[in-house]
This record gives sequence, C-alpha cells and structure tokens, in this order.
Amino acid sequence: MFVRRITTGMAMIAVLAFLAGCGPKQDAPVQQISDAEQAIKASKDAKADSYAPELVKLAEDALAKAKAIVDDKDSGHYTEAQVQAVTARIYGEVAKSVSEARETADKSSKMTSQAKAAEAKARAEVQLVRSALEKAREVVPHLRTQIDNILKELEKVFEEAGKNSQKTE
Repeated sequence: MFVRRITTGMAMIAVLAFLAGCGPKQDAPVQQISDAEQAIKASKDAKADSYAPELVKLAEDALAKAKAIVDDKDSGHYTEAQVQAVTARIYGEVAKSVSEARETADKSSKMTSQAKAAEAKARAEVQLVRSALEKAREVVPHLRTQIDNILKELEKVFEEAGKNSQKTE
C-alpha cells in the first residue's frame, strides 16, 4: 500500500519540479505545508518516532526546507517549497504506514510469545496432574484402568495441541 503512495507521490514531485520553471509567481504553498504537518503529526501519533524514525526525519527535513523557502521573501517562486512540502507529506504518510505495519508485527510476535508461555504453563500443570494420577494408580489399584484411560486422553490432547501449534508457526 505504501509503495503506491511512494509512486504517486514521486509522480507528483516530478510534475511539480517540471512546473518549477514555468509560469508566473505563485502563492506560498500554505495548504501543502499544512498537509505535510498533519501527515507528520499522524505518523508520530502512530509511533513512527519509534518504528520508522528515519522516515520521520526525512519528512521533517523536507518540511523545514519548504518553510525556509517560504520564509525567504525574496524568492517569490514557491514551486520548490511546494515540492518539498509534498515530499514531506509523502514521507509522513509512508512513515505512518511503516509504523503501523511494524507495530502490528510486534503485537503479533508478543501474542505468539504469550501463547507459547501459556502452553508451557499448561503442560507443566498437566504434568503435575499426570504425576498425581500415577501415584494414585499405585495407591488405589482398582482405579488403575480409569487412571490409565485419563492419562491416554491427556496424551492425545497434547499430541493434538502440538500439531496445531506447529501449524500456526
């Protein structure tokens, strides 16, 4: 998804760069700068400072260049500022997308780790039950068949759980 944004954005930048030498003086790209600021803010809200800091820096640098050109009152031609502002917006949007993807991957990884920990805990608890049943089988011989059946069922459950666990990995 963000590849399409990059492609579209780069096409926009190319068109703006082409237009840089054409036409009369332009107004300052106030809307483009505002859009860039909003995109950068949205990326930071999506934790891009942590997940995609290099893209946030590129966005902030491009925005700073756009603002510097606008602040230079002698320039009058704001096409370069417009190009920088659009570039900043695109970097901000890509940073947000990358950040969201990386955060989702982190959450998925943590969930997998938590599931494995829960499985390990369940196996340990079942091992305690198994040990208790084996002791009970020795103490109460007339329950031996029933206890053996319970132990076989536990083994089946863990075999199935192991197969399912391998499928999800």
